Amino acid sequence: MFGELISGAIWGTNNAIFNSSQGTSSENEAKYTQYTTSLSAGLAYFPKNWLALEPSTNLVSFTTGE
Repeated sequence: MFGELISGAIWGTNNAIFNSSQGTSSENEAKYTQYTTSLSAGLAYFPKNWLALEPSTNLVSFTTGE
């Protein structure tokens, strides 16, 4: 049996250009930051020395962003 804790952060910028039917265009820039953490549990089974089967389930997951 095993437990696994995963944590990470993602940040970046999205740019979009919108064209209207009247021929005008506008540009939109959005910056974002996202944090995520999850806790999983599973079972590791080794039918061969070089092969591992690891069924697992996500017990708790949390994601937040700006």
